[in-house]
Order: sequence, then C-alpha cells, then structure tokens
Amino acid sequence: MLAHRPHPEEGFRTCLGILRLYRGIDPARAEAVSARAVEIGALTYKSIVSIITHKLDKKNSVEDGWTPAQTHALGRPADQPAKILVGRPEGAAVAASLARSAL
Repeated sequence: MLAHRPHPEEGFRTCLGILRLYRGIDPARAEAVSARAVEIGALTYKSIVSIITHKLDKKNSVEDGWTPAQTHALGRPADQPAKILVGRPEGAAVAASLARSAL
C-alpha cells in the first residue's frame, strides 16, 4: 500500500485508518477482509470500509470458483453498450469492432 502512493506519508495514513477500522472486529475477520481486498485489488480506505460494511469478505471468492463478468476493452460487461457511442456516426463502427473482438 505504501508503494502505491506518490508520498509514503499518504500510504502510512491510509494504513493507520485501516488499522483503526480493524479495532472493533475479530482478528480472523480482519484477515479475511485484508485477503479479499488484496484479491480484488481494492487497497484504499473506502474500499476496506465497503468490504466490512457489506460483509464482502464472506462472499464470492476466486477460490470458490467465482469469476468476474466477462468484459470487453472498455471495461464494461460485454452485453452493456457504451452510452457514449449512442447517436454518434462513429458509434456503429466502434460497436461493431468491439462485438467482433468479443467473439
């Protein structure tokens, strides 16, 4: 976490905040929350809060066979069109090329 920040002090403050969050929970759950955060790449204070609040440490792990939805080059699920392209002349060409690449 320290390496992902432009200044080490920022990462240190994030770590302190996360440790403060872990004060009120069971050590085993804190480990599960940390493992889940690393697994999904959510290494921010807000992400850890979300994992704890929504009890995401107990749901859908990669080890349990869970895989994220298939996405295309723009990071959206393949069945959701890009709203930005709707109504633009180049939208049809881009949508067609994305559809070909998804096959």
